[in-house]
Amino acid sequence: MLSRMRAGDRLLRRRERAQTAGFTLVELMTVVAIVGILAALAVVGVRQHFADAKATEATALIQALRAAQESRRAEVGLYLNCSTSAADAWYPVDPDGKLRSWVNSTHADAARFRLLGVSRPEGTRFGYLVNAGSPGQAMTAPQTADQPTWPTTADPWYVIQAAGDRDDDGLNMLFLASSLNGELYVENEHE
Repeated sequence: MLSRMRAGDRLLRRRERAQTAGFTLVELMTVVAIVGILAALAVVGVRQHFADAKATEATALIQALRAAQESRRAEVGLYLNCSTSAADAWYPVDPDGKLRSWVNSTHADAARFRLLGVSRPEGTRFGYLVNAGSPGQAMTAPQTADQPTWPTTADPWYVIQAAGDRDDDGLNMLFLASSLNGELYVENEHE
């Protein structure tokens, strides 16, 4: 009799374990929903990371252009005016969201950009304008919505602009730097 009770207990325990061993449909749906939400957040984060990396490209190149301009001024006393062709002739090409070679020998301003010695062999998604002038000469008006009022300066000056369409929506992200200060102005940062 004792062995029958033990056998019955074992059978009862097996049934209880079998009933509690799996997941319910609600539990599985909850897990799937949580995984879906986390995946959506990850996709948004990765896209933002790639967009920020494209903006970092312009920031790094502007800093390299600044350093080259300061080096040139230390050598010859003036900054180099690289963008002497039409005001809208961005170097290396118009900003269009595509990766372009930084070295564009067909561009009218290529030789002057080459004199600065700034290289980007992997290319760029941005177009650049680098204007410079003598003391007392009016500074170039930037192609930004919030155009700053430049002071007349008794020193040589430069203005560096970069524009690029990071997501091919027709709206350019714009960068502006000058010899007046170490700041970098950014417009349409989240374009």
